[in-house]
Amino acid sequence: MTTISVGDLLHSDPGTKKVFKVDLPVFKDDEVTIQQGQEVEVEVYKIDEGVSASLLPQAIKGKSRCNTCLKDFDLDIDLYLGEKQYYLKMPDSITEDEEFNWIDKKSLEIDVTELLREGEFLNLPPVLKCSEECKGICSSCGEELNKGDCECEKSDSDTIKPFANLKEMMGEDEN
Repeated sequence: MTTISVGDLLHSDPGTKKVFKVDLPVFKDDEVTIQQGQEVEVEVYKIDEGVSASLLPQAIKGKSRCNTCLKDFDLDIDLYLGEKQYYLKMPDSITEDEEFNWIDKKSLEIDVTELLREGEFLNLPPVLKCSEECKGICSSCGEELNKGDCECEKSDSDTIKPFANLKEMMGEDEN
């Protein structure tokens, strides 16, 4: 659990901001491993009925496996998405069906673990590639194509054409 003490902000004017450095927790994932021992900055500011916490734009380091050539590579993740509001009591503007976050009434701390987890995973690239130029591996022999062409004979069957028989399957003539 990663917490931030917001007691002083709760007694300040709305709009008052403060930046906190927190240790980035390492979350388990099958595709990405976040480097341990990193700090991230979280900006917290006073709102009318609580505080709002958001990730400041920054980069974190991790490791992943390329989806095309299957080699491990270092990954830089740019954090720029993520914001949550925290309240001491349920504000009138929120219905009971809506999810919201509490400020711990005893310690006056907020738990930003979920904000950090979402920031990590929502900012991952949609395809994890070691480089934009990665050619991957040959689907026939498994040779890494970044090192050069393989010796396989290319045929039309090597090219995947998922819609090649669509007209035939739909019963439509080509004319």
